[in-house]
Amino acid sequence: MNGLSDMAQVIPQAADYVRILPEIVLSVFGMIVMVLDPLMGERRSQKTLGALALIGSLAALIATLFQSQYPGLAFWNMVRVDSFSVFFHFLVAAVTAVVVLTSYEYMEVQGIRAGEYYALVLFGAVGMSLMSSAVEFMRLASRRDRGASPRCATARRAMRAWPCGSCR
Repeated sequence: MNGLSDMAQVIPQAADYVRILPEIVLSVFGMIVMVLDPLMGERRSQKTLGALALIGSLAALIATLFQSQYPGLAFWNMVRVDSFSVFFHFLVAAVTAVVVLTSYEYMEVQGIRAGEYYALVLFGAVGMSLMSSAVEFMRLASRRDRGASPRCATARRAMRAWPCGSCR
């Protein structure tokens, strides 16, 4: 019986996956772009992969709206979904769609194979979205006290780093 409850604590619940749904959507579309890029011709790949990246960013917008209905902590309190993170998820997905739209014509005119570019844009959006809901990042960004964090003190001792603005 004890082993069963331990296993239940190790396996993430379905709500945990909903709380990172925009990141999952962007990652899946980024991987699809990377897989399809070498399989397509140069002319055809720019239009198709650009449209696929745009669909992925729009799907991330929809996933963000769905994610906003499930606020709370996920993945052992490492990810928090609240109004702050939902706003930045929406902002990142919208900016990603605008970047894909504005670079679509440029990629076609220059004749550049666009697969790596579109995948990089999507994966960059994954990182930005995940940082907006990371609990540890929020703790560091919203610290009220000006004391040195243990991480900064260790970095100073180990690497003799110059003190930065956040490591006072």
